[in-house]
Amino acid sequence: MQFLTTSLVVLATSLNSTPSQYNPSNDILSPPGLTMIEGGRTKIGTDFKDMVKLIEENKSAQEKAGGFLSEVPQHSVSVDDFFLMVTEVTNEQYREYVLAAKVQPPLLWGDESINKAREEYLAQEAEKRREAKEAGKPAPARRSFEAFEWWERNWKDAEWKMPEALAKKPVVYVDYQNARGYAEWAGLRLPTEFEWERAVRGDTDNDFIWGDWQPGMCVTKELRATSNILDVGSKPDGANSAGQHDLHGNVWEWTGSRYVNYPGWKHKTFSVGKGRLKEEIDRMPKFSPDRRVIRGGSQQTDRIFARGSSRGGFDRTQKASVLGFRCAASEKPGFDFAQNAIKDIPNEIKPQDSKGMVPFDTTQVIARDRWIANDGGSDISNYRVITQYDYILFTPVKALQTNGLADIRKGTQKDEIYHVGFLATNQDLVEPALRAGTYLVAIRGMGKYPERAEDVGEDEAEDTEEEAAPDDSTDTAEDELGQSVLRVDDFLEIDPLIDNYIFIDMAGTPVAAMPAVNLDYGNPKAGMGSAEVVDKAIMIEVSANDPDDPEATEQIEITQQWLDTSFFVKGRSRKGLKATLSLRFAEGLLDGDWR
Repeated sequence: MQFLTTSLVVLATSLNSTPSQYNPSNDILSPPGLTMIEGGRTKIGTDFKDMVKLIEENKSAQEKAGGFLSEVPQHSVSVDDFFLMVTEVTNEQYREYVLAAKVQPPLLWGDESINKAREEYLAQEAEKRREAKEAGKPAPARRSFEAFEWWERNWKDAEWKMPEALAKKPVVYVDYQNARGYAEWAGLRLPTEFEWERAVRGDTDNDFIWGDWQPGMCVTKELRATSNILDVGSKPDGANSAGQHDLHGNVWEWTGSRYVNYPGWKHKTFSVGKGRLKEEIDRMPKFSPDRRVIRGGSQQTDRIFARGSSRGGFDRTQKASVLGFRCAASEKPGFDFAQNAIKDIPNEIKPQDSKGMVPFDTTQVIARDRWIANDGGSDISNYRVITQYDYILFTPVKALQTNGLADIRKGTQKDEIYHVGFLATNQDLVEPALRAGTYLVAIRGMGKYPERAEDVGEDEAEDTEEEAAPDDSTDTAEDELGQSVLRVDDFLEIDPLIDNYIFIDMAGTPVAAMPAVNLDYGNPKAGMGSAEVVDKAIMIEVSANDPDDPEATEQIEITQQWLDTSFFVKGRSRKGLKATLSLRFAEGLLDGDWR
């Protein structure tokens, strides 16, 4: 097997690898369309006494008392720094996702097809009634045309178009999976409800960004000038200091949080009103871990629903005319995508050791990513329309059941490989030659495999058969250190005299190998856990173009751009594996604004 899959023969790699000029500057941190929200200790929810007062003063709150009681008790939560979209996701932003991922367009984009189907349906119903009348039979019951159900069934075959009038309005009629799908496609995620509340309250416990209620600062029922959703950012005075618009009102927003009770929540009854108007309130929130928290209220709700602490719970499949979302991102590049990528790795191929499933350490993810985006012609500061997200990331495992490199190399005698992490990228690789995707990465230590019966002579096999211990191992067996037993040379041609990285696809099949050079074992050192673009000088042998000797060759030096990912995986003690995973992509791919 050729480990450097060029069209030329690689003779040597220079010891001098220099950082490429394409390293991005340190200030490229924020995803496009998002700004930083400083974390800190945050007041979450509402005090029970304040909630009783609120319900007593608002008739609409009494009718929805169960939902409001989900806000108690008030407590404090530590929220890390994070990025948050400056607006809800708009229709024009969502359109890029629909086109790229070929997912269902929202209901309002199918108006022409829906109207045509409605006319055909009504004509058919009218014909049925006419035929029944002519036959002297009772007319069939009238049934209305259900636009939502029709679109859910027929969108794949129907024509659609995003109305330009909706371009800057929040996208609605999206369920939780739609919202999460957009976020993952864009290299983002949904905010937690605590992050959402942090964006409103900061270090205060205010109900609104600006303090007490003020009319005209957000789009709720109190804004009688409109009964429709407005373009994002239509109430700029209601934005917070980080530039987030419409956290109060306009449309409800999905979060990634389960709709469960806060710590210390207890069912309580209480009374509101006096005398004959006194009413006993005994309501329960409809808590369920299968539901997701929505925040912010909408143009259809009173201002009490738009408070920073107000929370509702929706089934994940629900869609509504006033329910949208905005996206968030963690501060560490690649962290959110790594969390999602783990969910896509089948459990049956995830590495295991003697303690069970080997966890991946997403806090140590090493990533390079970038976005392609435009401003969409908007005047809103930091508003961006994402059209593409590119990523290259390596996530190491949390620990190895080893005491040194000797354990890894001895493992070869037992057909062992040691899983060190997973690689995920949407870019094709040149070396190793891999298509874009997700791959488990393991190390096969240097050393020849033990001979199998079919590899030795028949007589020798008979002589040793009685002495050999029964072999009950399978491809998924484990040794005493718990590493997977996998005979790599059944799948790949490898050099057994060197350490090798083995790349395993999501079907559990080894599909590529490359040398694992300069492996070390010891204490972690500064600079590990990074991905650096380096230029490597390579000596190659090419034709000398000698007319007198067509087979003559000569050596020349070329420069290749590589991505060196250095990582550390703790062993059984404080010491662990220190390694660099070198990857090569198409020349020029790593140019530009990668984080």
